Amino acid sequence: MTYCSSSYSRSQSHSHPYQYEYRYSYTTQNGQVDNRTVSLPTDCFDRFISYAPRQTISQQNFMKVVQAIMMGSNATDCDIREAFSILDTDRSGTLDVSELAKVIPAIMPGTTSNTLYTMIRRYDKNGDNTLNLNEFIRLVKGDLGRDIVYRDVLMI
Repeated sequence: MTYCSSSYSRSQSHSHPYQYEYRYSYTTQNGQVDNRTVSLPTDCFDRFISYAPRQTISQQNFMKVVQAIMMGSNATDCDIREAFSILDTDRSGTLDVSELAKVIPAIMPGTTSNTLYTMIRRYDKNGDNTLNLNEFIRLVKGDLGRDIVYRDVLMI
């Protein structure tokens, strides 16, 4: 399945235990249009606040990062670059464990430093134990966010 085109919308719904829904459409190689929805539990931002009580990232920026991660292969390069820039608080041009720890544990409860190091090693092609922009793009485009949420939902 190749994503030739996609669109995105976000809605808030109170009819189920999910606060944020990311809906997207994509066109397959054979021209069929399909629609998908990825949802985040309502406690996602609450978990973020509990992990980062000083709010190193605003709620708006947190949601921009989460949106890019959740959209995965449907995220635009511009959205991924913006998410990277938000997370790269030391402006080093790379993301380390402490920078990833600002968001990932909120969408993946139970995340440890070891989990984050494993994620970095999986996508770190140059072996510097950080993710540069291209490596972060591969992480996001690898649909990590959806895998995390689906795993989280299955555990509920």
